[in-house]
Amino acid sequence: MWPTSTRRSPWPESGPAPSRSGRPSTTLKTPAADRSNFEAHRSSYVMRRLPMKFVLLFVGTPEDQDRFERMTPDERKAAMAGAGGWFHEYTQSGKIVGGEQLQGPKTVSTVRAENGQRIITDGPFIESKEVIGGFAILDVKDRDEAEEIAKKWPAGPVEIWPTVEN
Repeated sequence: MWPTSTRRSPWPESGPAPSRSGRPSTTLKTPAADRSNFEAHRSSYVMRRLPMKFVLLFVGTPEDQDRFERMTPDERKAAMAGAGGWFHEYTQSGKIVGGEQLQGPKTVSTVRAENGQRIITDGPFIESKEVIGGFAILDVKDRDEAEEIAKKWPAGPVEIWPTVEN
């Protein structure tokens, strides 16, 4: 199993460097992801640390989600203006390297293993009074910087989750 903070790079050492987003600038064919294939081609790959250290989870209640979904397009646009500015600021500075708004819990599916089979059920796995509305992936120097960025989030509560580093 791969450590959670490293992944094999799909780019050969002599190949094109990834863009700032981590994606290659051209489409490359890569070997299958199975371990035996990787071992056979190990010399042509490099190990790179993923550019993330913290994940921010934006949380609210189901009532918040319902209220958001009932907003008119103009109301929703106004509500999102602050969040959009926050994302723009920290993406431009290179502190946010990924993130998305999530659809509500009514759209979630969960896959579980039961008796050797995979079962898909509607709804989130975790029963909670809070809803994850979105996330941002931060590449910052330490927890203090992550906390400073989270404090400037213009909406509801934010959870700060450090990623595992090996």
